[in-house]
Formats: sequence, structure tokens, C-alpha cells
Amino acid sequence: MRKQLRLLGIMLLVLGIGVPAQVHADRVTNAYKQLQKERYDKAKSLLDKAISRQPINAGAHYVYALYFLTKANPAYQVDSSYTHILLALSHYAQIEEDDSTTWAKVGITQTAIDRHRLKVEGVAFVLAKKQNTIPGYQAYIDRFTTAREIQEATRLRNLLAWQAACAAHSIGSYQRFIKTYPKATQVEEAQKRIDFFVYKAEIERGTYKNLEAFLKNNPQNVYRDSAITQLFDLVSVNHQKETYQNFLKKYSNSSAAKRAGDWLMSMYQEAGQLQAFHERFGSYYRIDYVTQLLAVDTLQYFPILEAGRYGFIDHFGQIRIPIKYQQIHKDYLCDGIQDNFVLVMRNNLTGVVDKLGQEVVAVNYDKIETLDGGIFIVTKNGFQGAFHQSGFEILPIKYDKIEPLNQYFLKVRRNGSWGVATHNGKIIVDCNFSDIERKANSFVQFRKDSRYALVKNKQIFEQFLNKQFSIQLKYDEVNWIGDAYIKVIDQEKQGVVDTTGQLVLPPQFTSVKDLHVGWAARTSDSTQWQLFTRKGKQISPETFEQVATHNKLFVAKQKGKWGAFDREGKILEPFKRDSLIFIGNVLLTFKGKQVLAKLKGQQKPLNLTPYKYVRGEKGNYPEAKPFIYIETRLRKKGLINQQGKKMLSAVYDEISILANDLFSVRRYGKYGLVDTNRKIVLPIRYQGISNLKGGYQGLLLNRKFGLYHYKRKIKIEPKFSAIPRPYSLKEDNRLFIVRKKQSYGLVDYKGKELIMTKYEKIEYWTDSVALLKNNAGDWFLYNFINKQRLKTKEFSQIQYLKKDNQEIIALVSKGKYGILSNRRGLLIPMEYDLIYNLGSIEQPMFFTERQYSGGKSFVVSYINFQRKTIWNKIMKEADYHRILCEQY
Repeated sequence: MRKQLRLLGIMLLVLGIGVPAQVHADRVTNAYKQLQKERYDKAKSLLDKAISRQPINAGAHYVYALYFLTKANPAYQVDSSYTHILLALSHYAQIEEDDSTTWAKVGITQTAIDRHRLKVEGVAFVLAKKQNTIPGYQAYIDRFTTAREIQEATRLRNLLAWQAACAAHSIGSYQRFIKTYPKATQVEEAQKRIDFFVYKAEIERGTYKNLEAFLKNNPQNVYRDSAITQLFDLVSVNHQKETYQNFLKKYSNSSAAKRAGDWLMSMYQEAGQLQAFHERFGSYYRIDYVTQLLAVDTLQYFPILEAGRYGFIDHFGQIRIPIKYQQIHKDYLCDGIQDNFVLVMRNNLTGVVDKLGQEVVAVNYDKIETLDGGIFIVTKNGFQGAFHQSGFEILPIKYDKIEPLNQYFLKVRRNGSWGVATHNGKIIVDCNFSDIERKANSFVQFRKDSRYALVKNKQIFEQFLNKQFSIQLKYDEVNWIGDAYIKVIDQEKQGVVDTTGQLVLPPQFTSVKDLHVGWAARTSDSTQWQLFTRKGKQISPETFEQVATHNKLFVAKQKGKWGAFDREGKILEPFKRDSLIFIGNVLLTFKGKQVLAKLKGQQKPLNLTPYKYVRGEKGNYPEAKPFIYIETRLRKKGLINQQGKKMLSAVYDEISILANDLFSVRRYGKYGLVDTNRKIVLPIRYQGISNLKGGYQGLLLNRKFGLYHYKRKIKIEPKFSAIPRPYSLKEDNRLFIVRKKQSYGLVDYKGKELIMTKYEKIEYWTDSVALLKNNAGDWFLYNFINKQRLKTKEFSQIQYLKKDNQEIIALVSKGKYGILSNRRGLLIPMEYDLIYNLGSIEQPMFFTERQYSGGKSFVVSYINFQRKTIWNKIMKEADYHRILCEQY
């Protein structure tokens, strides 16, 4: 039995089973001691035995980690140290309590193991930094995944990779960087540089088409906003409201959208449509500002002077622009402000404020000129620039001169030569030209020395969008033919261009004549004319001696005879006539003594041969129709209309066409009126009949004058010293001012007396009240219906401030001044030394002044259209003259 137990013990000993833990711990502690004594082989032997007998021996692995990290040890190896320290960490939780106690005595603890791991990771990081390569850092990152230095190692690796990508500086290098290191801090910059390469490559030409394609294909490109801005610079060349609206709709989130919004706001404001802008563009970035502007948009402002400084108030006396400016524009002292902006001055420098009192252009310039659409031309030290009312610079201050060219462009002059800029400050034509002018609404004319070019606005737009702008100086001279055609001259040869820019006739003729229906042209080797349609097509291969102007037909002379073509070259009248005359649609042909009138729509011509004279006659009034004037050999006159109807038989000594349906005729030395039916409207008994405005005829009989209106049945018999004139300018007026000798009265449309003819003057006031001036020279108001004089004070002078169908406002005076209205009565009593209107006609603002102390002190008051005094100030003479309009 003892023998068997002994054998079992030997077997357990061989297998390491049942051996006390202290034995293993002793090996570990012994190895640790051997390591401290630098007995590396002995320590390794003990550790190998411990690990071979128990692979999960955390203590042995820890000492092994120390072993491999001891620099004096020939077997020094950081990676092996890290392997064992990780095993030690992994197995430490499985050690026996006795081992833990034993090992702790020599310093083998969880804390020591953790500390060593950190040390190994730190040593490895130092080695990686010393190597300072991407593979070195990558190996460290892959191996030491829990190291404190992992973030720094990653940063340094990424930095080296980023430097390599930057050195290559290509799309590929940046794309590889992003793919390999997607979490690197440089990824954003790498993508930005990729975007830049794409951006530069795809918009290289910078055309509208390139930019549109780029924006469509690269919705996430960081340079998208820059491309949109470039696109805006191109499309805004035509500077139209619709263009800016479309741009805002498509690119509302871009930086350029602000600029588009600014232009739209100023355009709407210029057109008096600020409310519509506010309602339509609520997302405008300055919409709160627009809301504030709306509150003052329709207000007029008026200058005030207090403590030597100017400010501005509105119609109700509220201060709108602070009282702080030393000077203002002199015009404001006479007319107030009815514009959107105010020019202000300080220390002899000028600036611009809006109606909220905010400075739009700083008070820093020698001179400022206001253009339409919120543009300000500023002058500083002799040079000009341009700003928008929103504050942004349009053109820098470096030009000799800036002027509006047309609704699309500005023209700029530098060093004596002119160029063209867009309203957004892009120079599209360099300053190389002697002169640049707007022509009609379609062209810009360029001149350089003595050569000219004509470029259509649309052509400028298209070439600018495609970056292919060129100007060809083709002509020696350019002359406009009406608004639709241009005669061009090149080397003394003439041609014609239309306003679409199309060449109608090439410049190869010595002379070109406008026939209205087409063109006549001839070459240097010929005295004969060729005929062309309005579009430049030759209508006949034949040539002609003479040509005549007509709106519908070509009229020409060939071999001594006249004929006519239609617009397509078809012969309408053979070349057999001595002369051709057109009277409206009637063609008069002359051949020997034969005179025929060919009427539109009638086959048989009208024979006018019996008459001695035949010609066209037309009244002097709007839309007058032409008539055929006929005269017999006995010098009796008549009229025939366009249809061949005889309107007046040839029995009159004289005929005047007063209207298309009314004629003045003279017979036996007396005048009368006849209508188109040959009915006598006024008997032929007057010594004279004159045609007046408004369809009136003046009548003369026995040196007395009367008045007649055919359609309105007005007849005032001739018994006055002058032709009666309408009392009012209303179309339905039926009252008339008449004169006998030097005195005036008032009659109705039948000549019935309403006011006796005994006054020095009569003026309209209302339909029932007249202004009368008596022989003493005083004016008063008289109700001619009730035959009563009104109680208003007499006055000796009157000046109309407003005179229309709505209201008459007059400045009246007799020593002192007052204001009188035909609708509201006495607005201001006659007690002021001076009154004038600072406001508009619709909403007057009266500047009133009273003098005191012998003219050394003045009381200045502003009285608004509601008769309220809104500003009142006692002034010394010097200040008074600073607020007074210089016209007074």
C-alpha cells in the first residue's frame, strides 16, 4: 500500500499536479530576483520552467515583460515585453491567493502590471516617433491598440500622410488620403482641395454653360457658392428685375442671393412698389429694414435748423433725420425731400442717408450724384466710384468719370478713354474707346479715333455669358434712320443695318435712300437706282432714273415715265405716266392732260381730267384724313373723299378742312360751315371762321366775335370784342368768358349773360363761384348763381400753386400773404410776410415767415396740408437765411 501511494506522489510531481502554489511563486520571485541581479539567463530559465508548467502564470509573464524591457539585457525587445505584459494582464485574475500574496512582497501586483504596460507603450511610441514614418506609426497603432499615445500616433501618422498628399497635390493624392484615413482632421481640407480641382477644371472657361453644368454635377462641392457668385456676375449683366427674381428663386441660399435681393429691393423701391417687394420676398435678409422703410416710404421730409445744425421732419412734425448736419443740399430748402435718399454734408464732405436717417454712403466724399435704382456716384480727390444703396461697392474710386449708358450698363472713363461696366461692377469692355454712346434702345455705339462699331445689347449679353466678347470697328460713319435702321459708311461706301443687328444692305453703295416702303441704292459707276425691300431683297433687276417715297408702294421713273411696284416687285402701275401722286390710298396718274384717280377696291378709275388743278389736301388736326382737292378753270374749289364721293361740289372760292366731317367754305366773300352731306351747318354770312382747339370755331361778323362747336351744339353769336374762351378746362364746360372793349363777363353756351361785362378780369374758381377783379385792381369771389359776393377778404395779387380738376390752391396777398383753396376755403390767413410751398402739389407744406424788430428777427413756421403748424422757430437773420430758399 505504501508503495502505491509513493508511486502516485511521484506521478503527481511529474505532472505538476498537487504541487503547492508556493513552489511556482518561488520560481517567479526567484526569477524576479535573478533579473534584478542581471542574471538574465538564470532568470529566463526559471521563467521558462514556470510558464511551461503553467502557461497562464501571470507573475512569470510580468517578470518576462520586465526581462525584455531591461536595456542591459542582450535579449531587449519591446514587442516581446508587450506580449508578456498583455498575457500577465489577461491571466492575473486567475492566480491563487497565495501567489498574489507572495508576489506582492516583491512588487508583482495588478498596479505594477498596468504601470509596465503603459511604460512599454510609451517606449514603443518613442521608437515610432524616432522613426517618424507612416508605416512606423501605423505599426504602433495596429500593435498598441489601447495605448494612451494612440491618438497622438494617429495624428502624427495622418500628418505625414497629409504632407505627402500635399506634396503630390493632385486629385488622386487627396482622394487616396481620404480613403485611407477617413477620420483624419485633414479630410475636410482634402475634400475642399479635391473640390477646388474639380471646380477649376470644370469652370475653366467661366462661361454660363460651364458654370451651370458644374452646379448641376457637383451639388456638394464646397466651391459651389463661388460658382454661383460667378454665375450671378454673368446673368446679372442685363440688370433686369426678372433676372434677379429668377436667380433668387433658384439660388436662394447662396451668398449672391443677398446681392440679387438688394438690387430687387432698390428696383421695387424706385418703382414705388416697396410694399409689393415686402409681400413677395419675405425671406430677404434685410426684410426688417424694409418693414421700417415702409412706415416712412410715402412721407415727405422738410429741413429744419436748430442750434446751427440741420435735420429733417415729416409732414406731422416728427424728427426723421437727426439734427446733426452742418450743411444740406440747397434744393431741399425750396422743395423739401420727396425722394428715397437725402444728401447730407459735414465739414464740406457729402454723404447719403435714407429715410430712416441711416447712413447709406458715409459722409466722406467731395461730391455725390444719385442715379436711378439706388446707385450713387461718389467723387473723391478727382476720382469717381459707385456704391449701391445697400452699402456695397459697385466700382472702386479710380475712374475719371462714371455715367449711365443705358438700362443695362454703366460707362466708365479712365485715362481719357471709355469702357463699359455692368451694374455689378464687372468691366466687360476695357477703357480703350474715344466715345461710347447708347443708340435707340438696342445698340451701343463704340468709337475709337474715326472708326465705329455697333453692338446690340443682346449680343453683349450673349458674348459676355460665353466669354467671347469682341468689338469690330467696321465703319467710318454711323447715321440713324428713324428708330429702326442705321446707315453705315465704310470707306465712303454706304449700307444699312437694322436694329436686330442684321445687315440689310452691305456697305457697297455710293448712295442709299430711305423710301419708307424699302430702299433705293446706287453704285459709283451708275446714276441709276436699284430698289430693295425693307429686308434688303432686290425687287427688280432693272434700274431707275428717279425714285419717290411712299409708305406702301415703290414709285419710280424709268425712261422718262413713272410707274409703281408693290412690296414684292409686282408692277401695279405700268411705266407710262408723266407723273404719279398718292393721296392716302388714292393713286393719281398724269399722262399728258389726262388725270385719273385709281381708288382702292374699284376697277374703274375716276376721271378728273376736266379739272384744272388736282392735289391732296389734309386738315391740321390729329388723325386727319386726306381728301382730293379739285379746282375748276374758273377757280372754284371742291373736295372728293378716298372712296371717290364728292364731299363738296366745286362751287366755292375757298375751302378749309376743320374736321373729317366739317368744312369751312367761302363764297362771294362770306364764310359758312358745311358737313360731309353738303348740308349747310352755319349759313354763309360770316366775315371769317377760324379753327380753334377742342373742336371750337371762332366766328367773325361786323368786327365782332362769337364761338361755335358743331358736335356740342354751342353757339354764341358774334357780339364781343374777342373770341369767347372757355371758363374752365373741363371737357363738359358750357360757360364762357367774354370781353366787350376792355371789360369781361360770363355767358352760358347760348350767350345768356351770367356775370355782367364790367370786370377787369375773370378766372375760374368753381362751377358756381368766379374770381373777379374789379377796376380798383382787387380780386374777390362771386357766386354767379346766387348773385352774391363771398365774405373772403379782397386781395390784389394771386399766384396759383395748384390748379387741376381736384383743387385750386392759390397764394393771395394784399400787403400780407395767405393761402386760399377753392375746395377748403382759407387755408392760411393773409397775415404773413412770406409764404411758399415746400411740399408737393398734392400735399403742400407751407413755409411761412413773419418779421419782427425791423427785420432782425423772424418767426418761421411750417404749416401742413391739414392747416397744422408742425414746426415753429424764432430766428436771427443769419439762421433765417440758412433755412430760406435762395429764390426768395
